[in-house]
Amino acid sequence: FGLTTLLTGMGWFLFEIINGRFYILQDFINYQIELFNTEGAGHGGPFYYHFVVLLIGCFPASILMLPAMGKIQEEDSKVQAFSHWMKILFWVVLILFSIVKTKILHYSSMTYFSLTFLAAYSVVKVLPQKGAKGWMKGLIALIGGVLSLLIMGLPLVDKYKEAIIASDSIKDPFAVANLQAKVEWSGLEFLLGLFFLVSIIAALVMMRKKLKPAILLLSISSLITINLFTVIFIPKIEQYSQGAAIRFYESKVNEDCYVTPYGYKSYAHLFYTQKQPQDNPDHRNPEWLYKGDIDKTCYFVSKITKKNKIEKEFPQWEFLGEENGFIFYKRSPKS
Repeated sequence: FGLTTLLTGMGWFLFEIINGRFYILQDFINYQIELFNTEGAGHGGPFYYHFVVLLIGCFPASILMLPAMGKIQEEDSKVQAFSHWMKILFWVVLILFSIVKTKILHYSSMTYFSLTFLAAYSVVKVLPQKGAKGWMKGLIALIGGVLSLLIMGLPLVDKYKEAIIASDSIKDPFAVANLQAKVEWSGLEFLLGLFFLVSIIAALVMMRKKLKPAILLLSISSLITINLFTVIFIPKIEQYSQGAAIRFYESKVNEDCYVTPYGYKSYAHLFYTQKQPQDNPDHRNPEWLYKGDIDKTCYFVSKITKKNKIEKEFPQWEFLGEENGFIFYKRSPKS
């Protein structure tokens, strides 16, 4: 197993080393050490970060799995062994990335496989024997209820955003500017949250006598809610969080130029500008883009909180404008 893992992982590195790019292996190892020891890419968080992510993000499977986390008496030795491996996988990944200083949502994603297996095992083997305990129903009601109310309340944020801004309750100027984005809401989006809430209540009532149909209802309603939320809400939320930056990136698709964020981490510019790998290796050096003898126009995207710093340190940058908290600059090459 160890040899197979080593050959699979090292195969890619070996290819790079043969082609004279040993520095990639060094950079990879250094990056992993950096992520482990520091809050890399500006993403920090408490030790329990991934516990909360899994509990809420994998609802309801995260709750259904809990009865299967205890000692399992399974007649099928293979199923019992596999269950042990799933528990080991779950805890190793969860504890490891709880220790890692850098906290990013998908770092604990490998637990999804073990988590959902244990949830399915619990539904099929454990719950029919022991039943749904009161604490389990309470967690489903609490988390499901909060998620439902949040979905119903999201459209109200836009409706009352002027009052929210005027209240001075948001201290971050960038977040306030984000909130001022013009986003179209139909007014019917709250129905998704209402549907989810009604489904959860119905499932909890059914659990008293019909456990499996109740869990089936809970699972199907979660599936529908998550997918519709992704289609209906996420594009609207993006308009607030980074819509202005995305539109700027997309405007540079057909222009031969450099585009880079300043003062914050992002990969969005690499995707939305559709830029191909550059021949000039200097473009990887931020200082060269900021002050060097660039060979073509460079555009910078930053946040309004960085405006004073930019105008003080880089007076040669041409200010292009600002929108919803983002500011845009241009630096032209010397003629």
